[in-house]
Amino acid sequence: MERCYPSASDAQIDEFMTEVVDRDRCWGAFDNDRVVSTLSIVPFEIYFWGRTVSMGGIRGVATPPEFRRRGYAADLLIKALEVQRGEGSVFSFLAPSNQGYYGRYGWELGFHSKRYTFDAGDLRSFYDERVPYAILDETCFDAIASVYESFAKSYNGPLRRERKDWAKRMRADGGRTFCYGCFDETNALQGYVIYGLEGKCMDIHELGYRNPAARKAALGFAWLLRGQIEEVVWTAPMSDDTDHIPGTHPKRVEVLPGMMVRVVDVQRLLSRYPYSPSLDVSCVFHVQDPHAAWNTEPFRITVHNGRAQLENSSAQDVDFACSMQVFSQILIGRTSVTQAAALDLVDARDRGKLDAIARLFPTRPTFINDSF
Repeated sequence: MERCYPSASDAQIDEFMTEVVDRDRCWGAFDNDRVVSTLSIVPFEIYFWGRTVSMGGIRGVATPPEFRRRGYAADLLIKALEVQRGEGSVFSFLAPSNQGYYGRYGWELGFHSKRYTFDAGDLRSFYDERVPYAILDETCFDAIASVYESFAKSYNGPLRRERKDWAKRMRADGGRTFCYGCFDETNALQGYVIYGLEGKCMDIHELGYRNPAARKAALGFAWLLRGQIEEVVWTAPMSDDTDHIPGTHPKRVEVLPGMMVRVVDVQRLLSRYPYSPSLDVSCVFHVQDPHAAWNTEPFRITVHNGRAQLENSSAQDVDFACSMQVFSQILIGRTSVTQAAALDLVDARDRGKLDAIARLFPTRPTFINDSF
């Protein structure tokens, strides 16, 4: 690991190996008896159109420099797809060190985020003295998780968290992480802010809220710290519209690339997709996926009353064809079918069929605020 991640400290590597890596889920490539490449596969559930589906997270991809460019990591990535399929995952996520490399094997960017930088004093308009705030601790996990779930279900991609995940998140940075909540008139938690302090900067690790008013109140908490801080940094969903609120003047707004996404099993995902019950569509798909043989054959999908029926078809009947990368972006909700067609990323021979397919797979904001 030291040779694969030379910028990481000994403490970071020790933490990764002892607290992050599950040795029972770590795969390796060997040269004789020597491990020359590794990765870990971690099962998660993510929110997808308001419900949960299985996702396999890939982390810890590492190959020492002298063994690179020999295909070891590539073989492990392809093996990981087989393992994830066997475990029932429909998506695979990873945080890329090199987007182009992972793109060769079917992963593509599925997430961007928006990072705001505010002057602390400029958040005065967000603060409402009538809103009560209180520090949140481990006794509040259930209430915090309820707010998070309400927030997360508005997006495709957030992880479904367990109690242990909340404990780790709120104890991050050796106890230098703080969590405060804002409440309504019935003393019910409506929003929370998890943050750390770095010098004169408040770094918001997560802002969770049930509605726009709660978002404003949670962000307004920062104004109470104006004597300690000069800046507030918050990484929000790409679809966040806080900067559209009149009187809001962030001094910087940056767009940051995030996780890459890949569909693991095309037909399994399409059989579980939450189609609109008003649709009545039949068309033949071909997803080009040279690294997963189970995804490569053309198939017909017939959607009626919100349910899909899939059956094998022939290449001559294909109505819609695209790469796995494009298909993954469409299914996670980041890219519309219409946009992909306008960018010449799909092959569709019939405009009417294209419009019908666009109605099958509408866009939806994507967001994930966890690393693994």
